[in-house]
Amino acid sequence: MNACWIDIGIGLRGRVKLGTAGWLLAVLLMTALPGCSGSRESAGSAAPGKPNIVLIIMDTLRDDQLSCYGFPKETSPEFDRFAREGVQFVHVVAQCSWTRPSIGSMLTSRYPCTLGLYDEELQILPDRFVTLAEALRQNGYRTLGITANPHINVSYNFHQGFDHYVDSHVVFGWMPVDSGQVSKKTHRLKSAPQIFREVLDFAAAAGQGPTYVQLNVMEMHEYREKKERSLIRREFSVFFPEEPNKHYLQSLRQLSSDVAGFIAELCALPGWENTLFVLTSDHGQGLDSHPNVWHAQSHGDYLYESQVMVPMIFYHPGSTLPAQVIDRHVRLLDMMPTILDYVDAALPDSLTGISLMPLINDPEVPMDLPDYFVTETLFQEVEKLGVYAGEWKYFDNRDYESPKRGVRDQGVNRHELQRFGVTEDGRQTDEIANHPETAERLRAHLAAWEACYPRVAPRGREEPISEREREQLRSIGYLR
Repeated sequence: MNACWIDIGIGLRGRVKLGTAGWLLAVLLMTALPGCSGSRESAGSAAPGKPNIVLIIMDTLRDDQLSCYGFPKETSPEFDRFAREGVQFVHVVAQCSWTRPSIGSMLTSRYPCTLGLYDEELQILPDRFVTLAEALRQNGYRTLGITANPHINVSYNFHQGFDHYVDSHVVFGWMPVDSGQVSKKTHRLKSAPQIFREVLDFAAAAGQGPTYVQLNVMEMHEYREKKERSLIRREFSVFFPEEPNKHYLQSLRQLSSDVAGFIAELCALPGWENTLFVLTSDHGQGLDSHPNVWHAQSHGDYLYESQVMVPMIFYHPGSTLPAQVIDRHVRLLDMMPTILDYVDAALPDSLTGISLMPLINDPEVPMDLPDYFVTETLFQEVEKLGVYAGEWKYFDNRDYESPKRGVRDQGVNRHELQRFGVTEDGRQTDEIANHPETAERLRAHLAAWEACYPRVAPRGREEPISEREREQLRSIGYLR
């Protein structure tokens, strides 16, 4: 049986691991506890006056394709408005270039290697790390999570801290298919409007009290899908006809419109006027930016800007949140402590990231930000580390000397030094021969970083969740 974790309302880390025989006891405990009838009571005390929080993770959205991040055509007019009226972080480095490690890092403020998240198939988010949902729940927030990406389904333990969590019922073709699920080989993932409608229905029925909503949408990830499984609607397929990445940009233009409609409708609901929206992505997409680098069109294989530089916008309509453009380098793992600090919630111990609230309050504040930003990817025979430092980027391509999918020459050198802001094209733009001292300095930092953050062993998903177990999860509010 798959190992599942049930929060029985006894505090932030109040979880017990149950086998099949323990499920009935769990259900009885849930219904016997005060306030428990189908969903779990929040562990923290009430937090009157605190804003709701909606975190929108737009999978596979690289920053430089948004017009507010410099794209020369108007690809994201609604996002542009949110950026003007809120806080736009111009340089945000993700800690990994594919989904599960990056979102795990984002939601725990830890490096992926310290979470034990490396490969796609069976590795799960360990329970011992405090998630953003858990921290907010401990501070009086109700919590709702909905994902269109099966990489962060319950079976990978990403439901931690949620009163109610809705899985993607469509799973990738290589994933185990549990009862009630279907394969992406024959079905398309849930669309953003479908996800938004579920949130709106929940919000309309919710009572008073601050709520944290976390949702993941997949329009940008699915831009290359065939017509029958594409998420691009006909009215947006007329945009950018001459652009080489027109389908990606069409998806962005559609998503910008859909997100704006959702925000407007949600803020019109009673009790939701006071809501902080955080718009970001887990990683980017290579597209056609690296023509001389093998297999660089997608994500996960490299750590170039196209794959790890993501947008991050804080938008709180009607609040005193100052409109700011912050052009200093920050990390995606700084997002969690910043959100908690914004709502005066207690920060868990030993977070890697730091709150960016001093920058939000004053972008010129002499804040002690890191000088080096590390990013990593280790899956499907890929092994790369990168460090971003001011005007330079250094990449350690550790998979360089071993064949990858039958291809030895990836178009890159074993060690690369690239200028920040210059589109990388492997060895064509590599400046390591001209600045060996800079490369050595960054290489030494990576060595020190690895000594400070050693890789931990991954925890695997043991078995698929059975339909009986799934029904029991539904009965106590984890799944629909």
